[in-house]
Amino acid sequence: MERFDMKFLLGVLVVQSCMVFLAFSSSNFTDQSALLAFKAEIKLGPNNMLTSNWTTETSFCNWVGVSCSQQRQRVTALQLGDMGLQGTISPYVANLSFLVTLNLRNNSFHGPLTHEIGRLGRLKELNLQFNNLEGIMPLTLQFCQNLEFLSLFSNSFSGGILEELGTLPKLRILSLGMNNFMGTIPSSLGNISTLQILELTYNVLTGPIPSSIFNISSLRQINLYNNSISGSLPMDMCLLCPKLDELYLAYNNIGGQIPSSLPQCRELRDLTLAFNRFEGLNSLGGYLPSQMSTPKIMVSMDLSWNHIEGNIPQTIGSLQSLASLNLSRNSLQGPIPESIGELAGLEFMDLSYNNISEYGSEGRVSAKGDVYSYGIMLFEMLTRKKPTDEMFTGELSLRQLVDASLPKKIMKIVDGGLLTAGKGESNVTRDIILDIMELGLECTRESPEERSDMKEVAVKLNKIKLQLLLNQGA
Repeated sequence: MERFDMKFLLGVLVVQSCMVFLAFSSSNFTDQSALLAFKAEIKLGPNNMLTSNWTTETSFCNWVGVSCSQQRQRVTALQLGDMGLQGTISPYVANLSFLVTLNLRNNSFHGPLTHEIGRLGRLKELNLQFNNLEGIMPLTLQFCQNLEFLSLFSNSFSGGILEELGTLPKLRILSLGMNNFMGTIPSSLGNISTLQILELTYNVLTGPIPSSIFNISSLRQINLYNNSISGSLPMDMCLLCPKLDELYLAYNNIGGQIPSSLPQCRELRDLTLAFNRFEGLNSLGGYLPSQMSTPKIMVSMDLSWNHIEGNIPQTIGSLQSLASLNLSRNSLQGPIPESIGELAGLEFMDLSYNNISEYGSEGRVSAKGDVYSYGIMLFEMLTRKKPTDEMFTGELSLRQLVDASLPKKIMKIVDGGLLTAGKGESNVTRDIILDIMELGLECTRESPEERSDMKEVAVKLNKIKLQLLLNQGA
């Protein structure tokens, strides 16, 4: 009897091990088949790595861009960004049931995003930015309940932004910019308590920013640049979103006052509200908050092209990290506060088209400020660097970099894209670049009295242009 029991138990173990092996093999076959079906929808050139690498001669876990779990050998990540792939996204990708990361950024995938994507319940990262995908967002995205990162940036998606995205409880980054999304921003997005970055730039969105958005205390970046958004900002915005470090709302139709709680955004580094309709309690326009001493880490402030009036507050001098200040095209008046002279890192300032006298001296309007801004623009154009770039910290500024490079090292700081030419020669000669850089230095001298005026700048630019034409004709 005992011998019979031992044989029975041994048989059970053998059968069970075979079943586990078969299940394991079946799962592996499912993943391999899904990958091969994915490959079949892609147009591959003879030199593409997937052509020679994705073959059944090797384990799919060793294929380029594929990552597998150690124990089960199931596909957990498909990372094929920047590989020049063209084609459509196969619905069979949804058979990769253990997939956590799907990264196809910067390729040429076209067509719609398959609704089968909603079967990927373990998916945490979906990165499809910089492709040519089109159509509407699949409603099934709401079933990817573990999503933390969702980017459809720079595609051709249309229709409205899904209300159902507000049901994704773990989403941290939502990037839908550079598409053709229309309609309003869903108020349901305010339900995503984990959201840190909301990026919806360059769409056709209308209506106000839902008040629920400002209830997300974890928000660090709001970027709604270049839409048709209206309404106003809540006065207590920075009390509700104290962690904001970037607020980009330029090129919209937002009005009302600049939030009086702005000093409470102590981590705010970049404030861009340009090209809007910010006004105050009356028809004459808005005003700058008198307490602008915080946040002290702010690097860039752009409030240009609004209807802001009044004086620039003295407390602006406490923004010790400020590198770029643009208050042009408003209705500001009075002198420039002397405290601006305390902004040691200030590299760019534009106060033009206001009623401001420069450095407090009566009758000297901000034309010299225009010249300074133009000089900085010349530097930016030739170097492709901005005053707010990370390299310009401490004592080094963009102007100082240019000044230190003249004349022998000037070509080392010029952007290489300007130097390409057909016959092995530079499109822009060294002497022409040197002349432009020297003109920029004249425009950005520390003392306004020493700067050229715009008429002198125009004359010198015409001379440089004539010399360039003569060089090209030689």
